[in-house]
Amino acid sequence: MALDASNNLLTGSLSGGFNEGLQQLYLEYNRLSGQIPAVYGTSAKAALQCWAVHHNAQLCGAAPNGSRCLDTASTMIGLDCSTYLSLNAQHVCGYPANPSMCIKPVQLSNTPTGPLTPPPPPPPPPPPTIGTVQGASLLAWKNSFSTFNTLSSWTSGNDACTGGWAGVICNAAGQVVELRLGAMSATSAAAINWNALGSVTSLRVLELPYIWDSINSVDNQLPAALSSLRNLEKLNMSNNYIAGPLPDAWGSLTALQQLDVSNLWTGTHSIPAAWAGLTALQVLKASGSNLVGEVDALPSMPALKSLLLGNNWQLAGKLPDGWSTRSLQVIDLHTTSIGGTLPSAWGSNSLAASLKELYLHQTKLEGAIPNSWYSGMASITAFTVWSSNVCGPHPTGGSTVGSMCIDTTNTLMGEDTQH
Repeated sequence: MALDASNNLLTGSLSGGFNEGLQQLYLEYNRLSGQIPAVYGTSAKAALQCWAVHHNAQLCGAAPNGSRCLDTASTMIGLDCSTYLSLNAQHVCGYPANPSMCIKPVQLSNTPTGPLTPPPPPPPPPPPTIGTVQGASLLAWKNSFSTFNTLSSWTSGNDACTGGWAGVICNAAGQVVELRLGAMSATSAAAINWNALGSVTSLRVLELPYIWDSINSVDNQLPAALSSLRNLEKLNMSNNYIAGPLPDAWGSLTALQQLDVSNLWTGTHSIPAAWAGLTALQVLKASGSNLVGEVDALPSMPALKSLLLGNNWQLAGKLPDGWSTRSLQVIDLHTTSIGGTLPSAWGSNSLAASLKELYLHQTKLEGAIPNSWYSGMASITAFTVWSSNVCGPHPTGGSTVGSMCIDTTNTLMGEDTQH
C-alpha cells in the first residue's frame, strides 16, 4: 500500500497512526512541522519500506530505525529512500530495507533549497482563434434575422473556419474571406445587425442574393455598414426586396471589382455620384432594379469593363460621347428610355477597339448607324437595336437592322431584321 500526499502545502504535525500494511509514504514538499513520531521506528511498522519527508523545513526528530535528525531547520530531512546508499550518513532517510520499492527517486541536482514556494499556476488558456472571433460576429448578424434557413451549422463557440459552417470559406491563416449564402430565405422583424457583418474585414467575396424572400421584411435596406469591408472584391446583393437607396458609402470600397445589385424588386434606385470612388470596379450589374436618372450622368468608374443596366424603363438620357475614350467591353442598356442618336465618336478611340457586345434594343434611340462604326468597331460580336428607331447595315457585316431607313432620295436602305 502506498500513500502520496506530496506537494499539497500540508501543515501541522505527522500523525502517529497509520495502517500497518503501509509500505510507501510520500509527504515531501509540504509545510509539516514538529517531532517525527517515535512509532515510525518501531518494529510494528516494519512493513514501511520507503518514506520521504524532505522539504518540510520545521520537521525533525528520530527517523525510523535509528536514523538521526541533526538539524531541525534542514530542508534535507527525509531524503528519498532510493538514494539512501549514495547519501552522506548524516542525512536522514527512511527505512531502506527494500530501496527498489521507492518509485519516486529524488534527483539531487534538481532538489530545490531555501524556503518553500508554491507550484506555478497553470498556463492561461490559449487565445481564441480568428475563426472563433469572426464566428461570433457572423452569429450576431445571423441572429438579428427573424428566420434564416439552412444555417443550422452555425453554432455558438465554434470556429467558423474549422467547424463546417455552411457558406463560409477561409484562407490558410484561418480568416473568413468568402461568404456565399445565396437563397437563404431570411426575413427580419427588426433592424439587422449589419455592423457585426461589417466587422469581418477579411472578407473578399460577399454573396447574399435572394436573402429577403418576403416584402414584409422590416429592414430591407442595402447596408452602408458594408463600406468597412475595405478588402471586398466581389459583392452580390441581387434579387432581393430592397426598398432603400443604393448607399453612397459603398463608394469607399476601393478594392471592389464586381458589384451586382440587379433585380431589386421594391422602390426606385439611382447610381450614386459617390460611386466614382469605385476605382477598381470592372463589372456593374443593376439590370431590372427600377433605376431612375440619366445614363449620361453616371459616375465615371474608370476601370469598368461591363456596364449592365438593361430593363430599367425609367432610366433615360443620351449615350455619352465621352464613353469613346473608355475600354468598355459590354454595354447593356436594353429596355430603357435612353434617346438621341448613336454617338459617332464611339467608332474611334479606345471604345471602338474594346467593345464586344452592345445591347440597345427596346429604347428610344433613333437615326442611322454612324459610318465610323463600320470602320472602327472591329471587335464587336453582338449588337441589337430592334424595337428602336435605329437603322442601317449591321456593324459586324450582317444584314440590315432597324426600321425602314430612307435616305434623302427616299431610297429604301433596309428593313427590320430584329438583331
